[in-house]
Amino acid sequence: MTDLILTEKFSVASDFAKALGVKKKGEGCFVGDAYIITWAVGHLVELYEPDDYDKNLKKWRIETLPLIPEQFKYKPIKKTYQQFKTIKSLLTKKNFDSVIIATDAGREGEVIARTILFESGFLDKSRIVRFW
Repeated sequence: MTDLILTEKFSVASDFAKALGVKKKGEGCFVGDAYIITWAVGHLVELYEPDDYDKNLKKWRIETLPLIPEQFKYKPIKKTYQQFKTIKSLLTKKNFDSVIIATDAGREGEVIARTILFESGFLDKSRIVRFW
């Protein structure tokens, strides 16, 4: 089987590919027998804006504040949508033994990875491993 490695940026994915001997470059990823290595471009998803929840909130008024949705929602960032789509496609079409989170080892790196996984519909926590 194959593992998917998710990094925060292309340069780190490239370093992993070199270290693991993965030479074939695919669309938004490096492809090897044992590993597929892909990358985010920083944050690939963002929180909804108020008017994404309700068009009437496009213009704020004191009566509408505070705005606290029942459930916070995320959406892909338009500028980096293609890479999000690539990662989502990999996560939904391939049966990986594990998904290795190899984003930066701080809170922000973890948030980047987890929101990408969550918004991609990958919820199998038993197959998520953290590379530190």
